[in-house]
Amino acid sequence: MLSAHVNEAAMKKALLVAVLLAYALTTPGYVPVAVSQPQGDVWQVYHDYNNLTQVLLSLNETYPDLIQVYSIGVSVEGRSIWVCEIWNRSLPVRPSFAVLVDAGIHGTDVIACESALTLINTLLNKSAEDPLVQKILNAYVLYVIPMLNPDGVEHAKNATAVEEAWRNARGVDLDRNFPWHWSEGDSDPTSMYYRGPSPLSEPETMALSTFVFGKPILLYISLRSGGKRIYYPWLHNLTETETVEEPVYAAICNDLTTAFPEFTWGKPLQAMPGSSIDWMYGNSTTSIPPLSLGVEVYEGSDCPSWWDVYNPSVNIVANYTEKVSNFLLYAIGNLVQWGDFGFGVTEYSPTMGLNWTKTFVVELRVLGLRNMSNVVAGFEGTYLDVVEVDGPQLVNLSAAEMPKAVWYVDVRSSTTPGDASFTTVIGGMIGNRPFIVQQTVTITLFDDKSPSVTILEPEYGAYVEGPTIVIRWEGSDVGAGIDHYEVRINDQTTVDVGTNTEYSLTVESSGSYRIEVIAYDAAGNVGADVVEFYIHVPHPTPGLPAWLPYAGMAIFLAVFAVLLIVLKRRS
Repeated sequence: MLSAHVNEAAMKKALLVAVLLAYALTTPGYVPVAVSQPQGDVWQVYHDYNNLTQVLLSLNETYPDLIQVYSIGVSVEGRSIWVCEIWNRSLPVRPSFAVLVDAGIHGTDVIACESALTLINTLLNKSAEDPLVQKILNAYVLYVIPMLNPDGVEHAKNATAVEEAWRNARGVDLDRNFPWHWSEGDSDPTSMYYRGPSPLSEPETMALSTFVFGKPILLYISLRSGGKRIYYPWLHNLTETETVEEPVYAAICNDLTTAFPEFTWGKPLQAMPGSSIDWMYGNSTTSIPPLSLGVEVYEGSDCPSWWDVYNPSVNIVANYTEKVSNFLLYAIGNLVQWGDFGFGVTEYSPTMGLNWTKTFVVELRVLGLRNMSNVVAGFEGTYLDVVEVDGPQLVNLSAAEMPKAVWYVDVRSSTTPGDASFTTVIGGMIGNRPFIVQQTVTITLFDDKSPSVTILEPEYGAYVEGPTIVIRWEGSDVGAGIDHYEVRINDQTTVDVGTNTEYSLTVESSGSYRIEVIAYDAAGNVGADVVEFYIHVPHPTPGLPAWLPYAGMAIFLAVFAVLLIVLKRRS
């Protein structure tokens, strides 16, 4: 019984191997499995996850004015998925549009990760000298994700089969896990192209989806390996071949392959339902449907192992990734001719006084091959009131017929100093996909208004009794508020009375007096009011001796007594 059991198990195993081998050899794009794996010296040149992390964090410290490195999520095994946000931060306004490059969606494609890293280094190292690099850094925000599937790359170090590196740590092909025709993907968990249990089920794909939400990405390039081909939507099947922007994509690919003839363009060898390339163009939550390209950067031939199919030998890595970096710089630099848009507030006042009215100018311009339709614009302000808008309510734009729309927006500043903002929101259609873009500019409102002060009493020209009078006034300020008052007497004496609104004045002699009350606000603006009046100071009668009243009384009593005596004698 034991012998029979062993033989039966061996037969089942052999049958399973035969079935899998037959499946593999008839599957388009299949790479034969080899037992060899990349040798240790490979990772002295190629960057694994830890080495890549160290390099990125070092660049983050070295070039703080150009790059910000941060995590957009973590992989199944807890590795950070790094993004490098690169642009010229010395610009007064952040660029309106962005470009996204990712690499390593399959852990096999380590050369793609290296190419993305070379692009990052080139953008930073040549930012002060290369005109093309400077043009790109001034025109766009670049997001570069050099290793989207870090677990797959780590598994590639010891993988004896391509599937171990291709998929993520849960055995899912990340490029079949996006919600665009996902249901058409392979549902077999043992398949190299397993789509996963549900769309965006994997932390890596969810991280990318969350990250791109609302971003104005004009161009998406996903770097892969295993070929030298450029492809674009639609990829979910090989029969629905064209989008409404097929002429745009064809022109782009013709341009790229003319400049870099080692590449070809066209459909991949097999359908790719659930791919990031289709999803980014067709169903992502970016604010603009980006032009979306897959670029396979290397294909080996006569290879002893799966590693060599996807990645060149270590002695040519540096030269190879430099060529790919040049390809990417060319593509991004030519975006203005393919599918860029000029958008923004072209004229505005970065500083305004309180309650000013100014006209801001907003432009939307078609610069490339893509057209816009049903374009509408909206404007709003914080501490700015939109008074009137002069411009099209609904417009279609194309480079050939109507390349530009302009809106003139009258705004009035508030009466509160500080930071105000003006936001433009424009939406419509690109091809048959909706878009919405916005830009916010900051305006500093400064207090240019003098405070108001009115003397209430005494009245101008009044005749008042002294020697002490009370001067009363009221004050107000539409800006920062009154800081303090000063009282100036006859243009000679000045008294700081703080925020009190009355002052007691005592004088020694009668005469005309000129009183000026001066108000200072917190911004240093000054307001004043003046009053002139006459103060009468009464002078006392010359004084009598203090004993005189008593003496008079004594005399009176004496006279009265004498009269009494005389009258008594007569009687």
